[in-house]
Amino acid sequence: MKILMICNNRDVAETIKEFFDVCGHKCEVAADRKSAVLLLFLNKFDIVIADLPLPDFDYSDLLISLKRNGTTNAKVFIVAETDLSTSTTNILREVGITGVLKKPLSVRLLERML
Repeated sequence: MKILMICNNRDVAETIKEFFDVCGHKCEVAADRKSAVLLLFLNKFDIVIADLPLPDFDYSDLLISLKRNGTTNAKVFIVAETDLSTSTTNILREVGITGVLKKPLSVRLLERML
């Protein structure tokens, strides 16, 4: 699988990248808007994990970039610090978000995504 991790915390992103690489998947990391948009333009990802918002990149930017790329069947997960309300989660699903991952991310949670 091809996986994109959008996260500006380098340590977290690299740890997740290493986990997916060890599991035999190709994982790319984007730490800002420019690199995320470029990677989404150049690649079709099976899974996108987005720890958003970044200072210059939010959920709407992500969805627009995916649509422009033609990546409509990717599983898109966002990372949240707190539990989101059911109505917020439903709205996110309506606009194309597969699910919400609650921090801290665990290996078990990442394995279930695959």
